[in-house]
Amino acid sequence: MARLLKGCDTCSKISGFYKVFSYIHDSIRLVDTKKRENFSSGYYLWCRSIDRYSLFILYKDLFKYFGYPGYFVFARNKFSGMLDVNWLTEDFYTDLYLAFKDEKGTIHYIYPKTENSEFMIDEIKPNLMGTKAFLVNTENAFDYSEQFLPAYGCEFNIREQHTQVEVNNDFTSFRVTAKFKGCISTISRIKENMADKDSLIANFKKHLETKLENVSIDSLVRGNINPSPPFDYALTYIGSQSSKLVSVNDSIFSINIGQWIDHTILSSDLETRNLDYYTSFPYTEKLTVEYIFTSPIKLLNEKEFNTSCDNEFGTYSISAKNSTGNKIQIESIYCIKSFVIPALKYNLLKEINQRQRQFTESHMIIEKVNKQNNN
Repeated sequence: MARLLKGCDTCSKISGFYKVFSYIHDSIRLVDTKKRENFSSGYYLWCRSIDRYSLFILYKDLFKYFGYPGYFVFARNKFSGMLDVNWLTEDFYTDLYLAFKDEKGTIHYIYPKTENSEFMIDEIKPNLMGTKAFLVNTENAFDYSEQFLPAYGCEFNIREQHTQVEVNNDFTSFRVTAKFKGCISTISRIKENMADKDSLIANFKKHLETKLENVSIDSLVRGNINPSPPFDYALTYIGSQSSKLVSVNDSIFSINIGQWIDHTILSSDLETRNLDYYTSFPYTEKLTVEYIFTSPIKLLNEKEFNTSCDNEFGTYSISAKNSTGNKIQIESIYCIKSFVIPALKYNLLKEINQRQRQFTESHMIIEKVNKQNNN
């Protein structure tokens, strides 16, 4: 432990703890073992491999080393019903966390990593957010309490995506940079951790092929995650597509907006609901697409793409700009504001989704501008 904390003499205690956590998170490999070995914490820090049961014990020892009160956290997926400590059955909890209380009395949560997930300190699984949890002191079982886990809104759970599309008559190149924050970061990383890099590229290609033809992805780069809330990270991929533009006549052609505006929509396929609609979490998606053409163009139906729809449970807005001679920029924002949509107000979600579908299924009508006539 002393070796890990070398050079941290002037660090605060909490900074020292975060440093050891980062080492465990980044450097210690999780292994599966049928036999539980009772090694010291120092052994696992030295050999850099550990089974998940021993990982819980390692964190328990760390709480004690740093002088922090530690807790086992029993939590229950909100879609399985509320946790009830007065009804202790075999499935009374679905997830086991750890927590510790720092010098200021703030509780920090740790979900020890699994084969496919690596959570940061205070990163909560989406389906546990805002639920009641049962905390038991790791050293004293008679010290227990009930706490509600943190919950974050649509201003925290964000997907921002900027797509640059260079358009030729029969060839398109693209560069996509996506930034994920909050619960969207958590879910995206779990999916990515389940695939190696080649499989990840194949998954993105398969997704794009649902909207585009003859797609190839040349490169994919994943950035480092921010270890502090909102746990943001970025993903960039570059590729190309070969297909012909849809021509209306010799000078006018169209492009389907839905090719690159691809929101994650909260389903509203039912006509009505008898029960309240519990969402996984509120979120915001801001998608920007910049089309670059080889010659001057004009967006003929620009005004059609400047509209918005907003109510107490969601927002959808879209805007289009043809500000320079050969560029068009489309910005589309979709937002779900609430954890729960009452059954009697389900129509407000349908209103947002209908407006979104109306525009992402429409086409831009674009005219090639003759430079000589334009002058």
